[in-house]
Amino acid sequence: MTILELALAVAESGYPVFPTADKIPVWSNQKLGLDVGSGGFKIATRDPEEVTRLFKHPRATEIAVPTGKVSNLLCVDADTYKPGGQRWVTQHRDLLRGARIHTTRSGGTHYLFAHPEGASFPDKADPAVDIKSDGGFICWPGTPGYQCLVDIAPTAPSPKLVALLSNKGPASNMPKSTTAAETENLEQQIISASSLYPSLRSLSLSLANFAVPYGDIQTYLRKLMDQSVAANPGHPRHRDWLVRRKAIPQLVASAVRKTSIDALSTPSKGTWESPHVEDDLPPPIITVDASNDADCDTPPIEWVLPGVLPKGSTCGLAGASSVGKTRWLTALAVTAATGDYPLLGFDISAEPTPVLWIANEERASDLLRRIRAFARAHGVEEWCKIRIAGKENGGVKIARTKYQNVQLVQSRLDEIADLVKDSGSFLLILDPYVSLATGVNENSAESVSVLRDAFNYLTQETDAIIVFAHHTPKRDTTKKPHWYSGMETAFRGSSDIYAQLDVGFTLAPWFPPADDEEASDRWQKEYRSSQLSRFIELVPVKMREGILPQPVVYEIASQQVGAGDSIGYCRLSSPEAALAALDTHAGNDLFLFTVGGALLDRLGPGVHSGASLIYDAIKDVPGVPAASMTSNGYIRVQRGVAKLFGELQTPVFVRRHEIFLQPNEGVWNLHIRKT
Repeated sequence: MTILELALAVAESGYPVFPTADKIPVWSNQKLGLDVGSGGFKIATRDPEEVTRLFKHPRATEIAVPTGKVSNLLCVDADTYKPGGQRWVTQHRDLLRGARIHTTRSGGTHYLFAHPEGASFPDKADPAVDIKSDGGFICWPGTPGYQCLVDIAPTAPSPKLVALLSNKGPASNMPKSTTAAETENLEQQIISASSLYPSLRSLSLSLANFAVPYGDIQTYLRKLMDQSVAANPGHPRHRDWLVRRKAIPQLVASAVRKTSIDALSTPSKGTWESPHVEDDLPPPIITVDASNDADCDTPPIEWVLPGVLPKGSTCGLAGASSVGKTRWLTALAVTAATGDYPLLGFDISAEPTPVLWIANEERASDLLRRIRAFARAHGVEEWCKIRIAGKENGGVKIARTKYQNVQLVQSRLDEIADLVKDSGSFLLILDPYVSLATGVNENSAESVSVLRDAFNYLTQETDAIIVFAHHTPKRDTTKKPHWYSGMETAFRGSSDIYAQLDVGFTLAPWFPPADDEEASDRWQKEYRSSQLSRFIELVPVKMREGILPQPVVYEIASQQVGAGDSIGYCRLSSPEAALAALDTHAGNDLFLFTVGGALLDRLGPGVHSGASLIYDAIKDVPGVPAASMTSNGYIRVQRGVAKLFGELQTPVFVRRHEIFLQPNEGVWNLHIRKT
């Protein structure tokens, strides 16, 4: 879509717009014939004719929307790429819930609310946090580099947020110290397991603010956690307890940084203690009596895909580069959002679920085209919401290396968890695994354990299943392309990557069974020339719960989306269909190859529309049936011609070109493209 079309869409959605370039209005008052003080954001409009006139300016490259009363928008503009901005957002996350959220091209975040009637605000809430109200404007998604993360209508901010933002001058970043009574209350919340992470965080911030040494804070929090009832493996929050206790070093380090106290290098002068924490030996080993019904009372497994993908688990998909992992994930996303899993080869129907897809190597627009291709090819018209965060803003990182230590980016994990919970998703796709961390070595068990903790945190917080894509090791050229199919060693890097999985699959090129020597030899011989790599196989390699399903064969096919764009998608196939394709390419149906060659020679690469044009190019090929004509001189696609056109809907590969027919709203389109 053009910038004008996008601007018209924003205006139609209810927001006045005007054009800018580099955040500067492109129209001068003189050009518009306006008095001084009447231009800028004041020319914003929702009128389609006026929007069209304004955005025909040659420098109109951004869609700007004014804030304040004119649009009923209040924007908290946080520079979350800066430590101060991210710190402020983390500290006030509860107050920002319910916001419409946009990301900016610089890496910042816009939190949008309905503008409170009669309220006025200063320009800043913090040195790294601007407030956009009356007299301001922001760039809107549709502008390159801007993306909508949470697509909801702005709601009224809470009174606490209004009070916080109305406070004149920058707000203090320093966390408040807790009183003795508040400290005791936080300790009891941890011991009773009514609150773990929030209470741990509050205590660590308070102690860091008192300049308690880093090591002493860790010791205190660990002792406190060891007294928690959640330390018992039979407790419902035990998994959360494990994650939180292991993350105490990162939590304390974060608290120290936020309070700007160099406690990491401060030597301990004795041990700081709370009067409410016993200084004793490590807690005793706690066992569960398997013969005791009370101890063994476990809830039933909840599934996203019954028998295959349990909620609150981690699933890995390993495959070689370009094998079709993203296309398969697209199929998974749409089938999960519809509950129609038979389209994916699983003869099960289930409740649909919204999907959140974080794609660090794909643009959101590219994934949208893939989703539409799969949906159109399968006649899917309605599905739950699929939210996509693409690579436009540099990708989403949940861990990083700092001071030679691998650390979780807790604020980003909290943001992802909030997005999952706010959308009601139970499927979170992270693609690919290697892109989720900065400076992390996937061959290091220590690095991998941090990402495992991140996944555990997200599944515990959201009860969603995480599905991530991962690459295979480099292939020895003496091995066949499907060498890794069904093998746990398909997951490149540390063996801990595979060990952390609840569910694991490989996606590899399909090959005939090794015991069918004739078919295997023919397949290997024709594999490249006949483009047989389009047949792929999903093989389960690990299933912590349930029974391993049977392997599923797919074919990468093409579907027209938009004006002439043919997009690859993953469609269900079978070993029989793959072998039939081998027979075709081996010469049992040379007729279609002769027809394909004639189309390539006479029409050339591109998209060619019209049955008569297509038929004229092949009517002299021996074996092409005669066609009857209409009174207007067009051919009738019926009988033998209809059969031939139907056969040509399956791609034919001729001289490194893919050739196939595709009907679209009564028009036959011939696609010829180089492979």
